[in-house]
Amino acid sequence: MVLAGCLAAACNKGGTEFIPTPVPVDARLLTVTLDSCGCPECRVALSNPTTGEGLYNRSGGPIGVAAVAASCYSGKDLRLIVECGSCAGGAPCGATASVSAGGTTPTPFLQAACQTLATPGADCQDDESVTIGPSVPTVNCGP
Repeated sequence: MVLAGCLAAACNKGGTEFIPTPVPVDARLLTVTLDSCGCPECRVALSNPTTGEGLYNRSGGPIGVAAVAASCYSGKDLRLIVECGSCAGGAPCGATASVSAGGTTPTPFLQAACQTLATPGADCQDDESVTIGPSVPTVNCGP
């Protein structure tokens, strides 16, 4: 009871009022996976196309391993880029990447894929954007 009295007294003497930061209601845990890479060099990038904020950008990442790009993403739009470079030639090379949200077995909701020509040194890029729909799982980012 003494503590409550002290707090009330401090508030009455012009103390700073605590105002909590609002927690995003529709936030998402986003993961990015380089699903395949048939080139010596592959790159995956994920960003918010509205703000330009980069969420993930990696070259040469492990294939088939999901990496957390954002643990509490509250934006509505996403842009995924996959690149495949320096193809050896003789046959086309390619790369694919995907973005998933939340859950123990997340289903990708954004995918990008590209394929080079069968020429030595060929490169390719795919750039895909999406507005996140209500069916994409959300997470509670609150304390």
